Amino acid sequence: MMKVSRKRKEINLITLKENEDGIVALVCGIISALSFLGLILVSFFHGGKSGAGIGLVGLMSMIFSIVGLVYGTINIKKVDRPFVFVKIGFFLNVVLVLVWVVVLVFGLYN
Repeated sequence: MMKVSRKRKEINLITLKENEDGIVALVCGIISALSFLGLILVSFFHGGKSGAGIGLVGLMSMIFSIVGLVYGTINIKKVDRPFVFVKIGFFLNVVLVLVWVVVLVFGLYN
């Protein structure tokens, strides 16, 4: 009697956790976007004369978007983890950094 050898296929089921730095990038982008929208509303209701406190909030919001961009850039190349939040956070922060640069340039020249 001849033995037929069957090789078993091994299936590795690994639960992948979302990248924590991607979540940080996304949260920084959301904070920056909400701050930006809030600053637009406050400036509109005060007729463009809001004061230095609003400028400080805008600067902190810009820093949040830069930090989120750095976290997203560092972690977008990691392939061992899912990176849905990293992609969303990265692209949100790229857009926000560009918006903040435009606002800063127009603010300096006007």
